[in-house]
Amino acid sequence: IKVLFDSKFMPAMTKLLKSLNIDYLIDFEKDLEKFTVEHPNMQLEKYCAQLKEHLTTFNIEKINTTLKLLAIYIDK
Repeated sequence: IKVLFDSKFMPAMTKLLKSLNIDYLIDFEKDLEKFTVEHPNMQLEKYCAQLKEHLTTFNIEKINTTLKLLAIYIDK
């Protein structure tokens, strides 16, 4: 799962961290949610919920911090 995840999401992560475009972030979060449906991972599901909450409140600092933590969640 980690190899699939890395190839699918990590390139987008680099762009997102640089731009923090809210529309791209929302699309990224939705894609990530779909991934967790196809490849169940409780930690990743919690991560998605957290990211979605920060996107809803448009808390840029927490969004940025949460994005940087993604690699930790996929390793669990």
